[in-house]
Order: sequence, then structure tokens, then C-alpha cells
Amino acid sequence: MKALFIVTGRGIGGDAVTALNIAHALENYGVKCEFALDHTAPGLLFKNHGLDWHKISVPQAGGHAADKFTLTKAAFKSSKATLEAAKLCKEINPHVVVGVKLVAGL
Repeated sequence: MKALFIVTGRGIGGDAVTALNIAHALENYGVKCEFALDHTAPGLLFKNHGLDWHKISVPQAGGHAADKFTLTKAAFKSSKATLEAAKLCKEINPHVVVGVKLVAGL
């Protein structure tokens, strides 16, 4: 079985740690785990663990201060990211796709 983790962060903080911990737990059950980060993410946590990752668009948009123009741009970026993620899924054929995003304040 194969799992693809799409990490919303920069690959250096809480999002990456959460994805890595879940992946290590799944690997104990024989699940092969792969990761995808944004094109611009440095992925230092994954580098330190000797892991490779796929590069796709993971837009960081919205928020409470977003106006209509910002939300419209975010919609186009999200559409592009969806197509990139679909293409990646066709390439590596995972059984499950997991999106990892931490929400502050919960």
C-alpha cells in the first residue's frame, strides 16, 4: 500500500513533523509513504531525515483579512494546484492521499 502526504507548510515546522510522525507509524504496518511540498518549500526536516519529496503547488491563501481580489487569485492558484496534485497521483498511483495542515488556536 502507498500513501501520499501533501504538506501545506514549508517542510520545517509542525506540519512536516505531523506528516513525518504519521508516516513513521504507517510504515510499521508496511505502508510506503511519499511526500509532496510546495515548489518553494525548503523541506529542511525531510532533508535532515534523508527523505525526498515531490514538488507541487500548495497555495497559501485566504485568511480573515482576504479581500475579493485576493480570494479570486487564490481560486486560480487552487485550481492549478488541484491539476498538479492530480497529475502527481496519476504518476505515483497512491492508495490514499493525506493532506497535512496544522491549524493554530485549536
